[in-house]
Amino acid sequence: MPNVLLPTLRKIGSVLLAAACLLTYINFIVFWAISFYVGDALNGKQEGDRYYLGSHGRYTEVSRRAFEYSAIQARSVEITFPLAFLVTIIAAQRSNRPPSVISHGKSRSSGGEA
Repeated sequence: MPNVLLPTLRKIGSVLLAAACLLTYINFIVFWAISFYVGDALNGKQEGDRYYLGSHGRYTEVSRRAFEYSAIQARSVEITFPLAFLVTIIAAQRSNRPPSVISHGKSRSSGGEA
């Protein structure tokens, strides 16, 4: 029974990992676009009860909620984007591997004996 379940679990894991990477890349693009046009909290500042997103020395006043969201999103991108990039590289390398020993001597391309 475990032999039947393992390929299914691997496929589900691969799909979930691909979805997580896609969401990470989308999050990065959204972060980059907002940072480019408005700024981000990491380059911003707080003065009393006022919050500013910063970009290249230019500041845009925003609500506290927007400032906190920007800070959380920036930190998440700092962590998740490098991980997603690494996972993408590993997945690309694995997809180029030769047939495994478990293939019982059958070639993937011809279906015959190796």
